[in-house]
Amino acid sequence: MTSYVDLHTHKASSDENVVSVVNLDSSEMPCGKGLFSIGIHPWSLDDPGFDVETAFADLERKLGDSRIVALGEVGLDRVHSATMPLQMEVFERQVALSESFQLPVIIHNVRCTAELVSLRKHLKPKQQWIVHGFGGGMEEAVQLVNQGFMLSVGAALLDERRKISKALKDIGLSSLFFETDTSDISIIKVYEKAAGLFGLSISDRCDDVWSRFEDVFSPC
Repeated sequence: MTSYVDLHTHKASSDENVVSVVNLDSSEMPCGKGLFSIGIHPWSLDDPGFDVETAFADLERKLGDSRIVALGEVGLDRVHSATMPLQMEVFERQVALSESFQLPVIIHNVRCTAELVSLRKHLKPKQQWIVHGFGGGMEEAVQLVNQGFMLSVGAALLDERRKISKALKDIGLSSLFFETDTSDISIIKVYEKAAGLFGLSISDRCDDVWSRFEDVFSPC
């Protein structure tokens, strides 16, 4: 049976052939038998009512749950109003948790590739870092992959105007996951597009991603 991994989504699929990693905010609780990621999103820091220490206390209480297979989404966002020093402090604290709980990190990145590369060099994490929703071009993709990041690609792959549709082959099979994030598009459509670009069958593409998913996430 073909299994499609949706690495990052905000809504679990009802398709029994799709394995979804559903994103939760640190204040939310995992529900049901699915797989989840949980973390403090940089957008949360814009909220004047948000308390960092409360959020970290909530997060740490939940990270031991076997249904939590990744810490995220976390990261850096130059567009939002929270200061970069605060964003970096919160990000680094979550990286420390990912190392302690041995969980990979799903990263939100908006115009902060240089900062993330610098942090990875400085922190030297053992856990895998995956930049989700990647839609950039070849130069940025190669820079991230060469520094040990993996990339998760979603609906942008289906838009011929986006750089990622032309850059995908330069990224390399061993560094890729696929996702739906907040879009209504089927993860199967994303796999079909990727398989076509690489000249692979859908089953080969699924087997490749599933093997990598097991290696990186060790799902229960």
